[in-house]
Amino acid sequence: MRKHTAQLLQKVNLDINADTLISKLKVGQQQLVEIAKALHTNAEVIIMDEPTSAITDKEVDNLFEIIDELKAEGKIIVYISHKLKELFQKADTYTVLRDGATITSGNIADITQDELVEKMAGRKIVIEKIYRMLFSMNHCLK
Repeated sequence: MRKHTAQLLQKVNLDINADTLISKLKVGQQQLVEIAKALHTNAEVIIMDEPTSAITDKEVDNLFEIIDELKAEGKIIVYISHKLKELFQKADTYTVLRDGATITSGNIADITQDELVEKMAGRKIVIEKIYRMLFSMNHCLK
């Protein structure tokens, strides 16, 4: 069993002793242990809910490498995130949920970030215009 655990930890690039208590690990390491546990059960679908919200950039890079490997093995990754840059980097398809209902879904290559934000919010969000307005107001006050 220890040998199998060590292999799973190696697969997720986690260099720790298999006897280490989970409470002694950093958040990013704990997430990798959870992925290893899913692999132990031969899960075909792995759900990741905001997996990068509390980890370092280096840990994000490692996670993305693992996701690429899992996708290459035919695993399905359900990646829940508000970080649109990550979604456009890793996702093949998207589904927008709002107020407990499915709003839309499709191929990520067929939608822009602005369109996705509009679907998520239920209305058009125009950040650039707000920024320009605030900049203009600030300039006038000086």
